[in-house]
Amino acid sequence: MAIFIDESKKDRKAAKRKYGWDLKGSDPNYHTLFNMDIRYTLIGAAGCFSFVQSACDTLMHAYFEKDQMPPLDSDRFFQYVTNYLVPNLGNYNNKEPHGVVIMDNCSIHIDPRVEKAIRDSGAIIVYSAPYSTELIIIESIFHSRKLYLKRHAGKFIPVFGMK
Repeated sequence: MAIFIDESKKDRKAAKRKYGWDLKGSDPNYHTLFNMDIRYTLIGAAGCFSFVQSACDTLMHAYFEKDQMPPLDSDRFFQYVTNYLVPNLGNYNNKEPHGVVIMDNCSIHIDPRVEKAIRDSGAIIVYSAPYSTELIIIESIFHSRKLYLKRHAGKFIPVFGMK
């Protein structure tokens, strides 16, 4: 019944490997996968084992020019909740899938508009303890995806569309 919500970003180092092989005395040749001036933020929703793709969104924003392409803030998160998350939520009282929304208690999650939109859909909200990454399933899913990105950067195919 639970759906886990969290954000994860890709910055300049997300696809960079720490180690590489090359001839002795020369530096390994790394290629650049992403534009170094743009960050990508994935707002993810996951069930017990994998992402719920219809409830995920990707946000692109410039590294230095935050006015033109702003990063994730409470207004943008509220848009995500109303457009992506709420259509995928079920009613808790009817024991429908995704009737329990579990997310950490960062400031953009505690917005009253977000809480109202989720509760109006019939779902309930459970806030996790701060910095409890071992208790939240989506954290381990994000970790495995970032490891995959580092290992297979040359074969990377984006899963979610850029907005």
